[in-house]
Amino acid sequence: MKTIQLALLGIIISTGAILDSPKKKSVQNNTFFREYKDTVLQNKYSTIIMGRFIENDTTVILKEYDKKNGKQCLNTIIYIEPNKNSIYYKEIAQPIFLHSGHGQYDLDAWRKYRQEKQKPPLSNIDLSGLPTDWIPLHSYKNHYYVFKPCEIDVPFRRCLTDSTLAYYSMEFYFNAIQKFEKKSNSLYHIELENQDASSLSPTQIYIHIIDRQKKVAIWEYRKENNSEYELMIPIESAKYFDMLVCHTFMDKFFYVKLLKFDEIDFKTLLKQKTL
Repeated sequence: MKTIQLALLGIIISTGAILDSPKKKSVQNNTFFREYKDTVLQNKYSTIIMGRFIENDTTVILKEYDKKNGKQCLNTIIYIEPNKNSIYYKEIAQPIFLHSGHGQYDLDAWRKYRQEKQKPPLSNIDLSGLPTDWIPLHSYKNHYYVFKPCEIDVPFRRCLTDSTLAYYSMEFYFNAIQKFEKKSNSLYHIELENQDASSLSPTQIYIHIIDRQKKVAIWEYRKENNSEYELMIPIESAKYFDMLVCHTFMDKFFYVKLLKFDEIDFKTLLKQKTL
């Protein structure tokens, strides 16, 4: 099974070419990392520079310039936001229903729809101290970050209520919780309602807490003998991590796949019980 995913909007840069011999500029930083810049794409429409370099006291990961009226204009910048008091940290720390602005309305409408379709009544679940609002945690160049994307982050934000698991991707996807069990201080089991007899979505979710202080968790989706994993943290734990911010300046979607996060070895994390 593949976890619910969103086809992120973007533009496909089809007329350029990856340079065989990228232009590179690098200097040795005596503090934390080696600065470097690579021009990874250049054509008559766009220039994209990636690396890790300092500009105006900001650590930049990527800059995309587009040609407009014969001039190079900055369209996208991805940078590291270390300020835990910034507006982006305040936004990401908002509960999902407040963050969206229409969550409670959608939840009430979904409950009404269930009643009209005479579906089974919702259970009243005790979450046993498990946090309710969750956001994804990413690894980039062997460091962990929360991410403020241009559009929607994947895996999706989510929220647990006393009866429902809600995913948010500019609109809400709800599923009823049929069973909830705290198996230990570091393991929780959720059984979801099977919404459709032909659905391939898993109904069994195991939440493994691998860091008790930061509440970092691996969400494991089980179906038959297969499992898929997502690395998540409660919104309250965002303050423990730096943030990657993707910001676009013009009315255009950035081809976000150019920013490739690390593949996470979830089985090793589950054994180590730590990041």
